[in-house]
Amino acid sequence: MEQNLILYTIIGMSFITLLIKIIPALLVSNYKIPDFLNKILEFVPIAVLSSMVIQFIIIDEGKINLSPTNEFIWASLPTLIVAILFKSLFITIVVGLMSIIVLRFSVF
Repeated sequence: MEQNLILYTIIGMSFITLLIKIIPALLVSNYKIPDFLNKILEFVPIAVLSSMVIQFIIIDEGKINLSPTNEFIWASLPTLIVAILFKSLFITIVVGLMSIIVLRFSVF
C-alpha cells in the first residue's frame, strides 16, 4: 500500500508541475510581449542563478562567512575570471571544481 501511495504522489506532483507550466504558456501564447518587458525578462535567469551561487559561496552552516579561510570565496575568484574571459560553461565548471579540489587538498 505504501508503494502505491508513493507512486500516486509522484504521478500527482508531476501532473501539477506540468499544469503549472502549461497553463501560463497557453494563456500568454496569443499575446505579444512588449520589447521592453522581454529585455527585463532576459535578466531573470542571471539574477536567480547569481543569488543562488553567492548564497552558496558566503553562507557556511547557516552563518555568513567572509573570512579568509572560506575556501569557496578563494575558489570563486579564478572561476569568475575564467567565466568572464572564456564565456564557456564547461570550462568554468571545470575550473571551479579544480579550484575547490586544489584548495581542499592543499595546506590552506
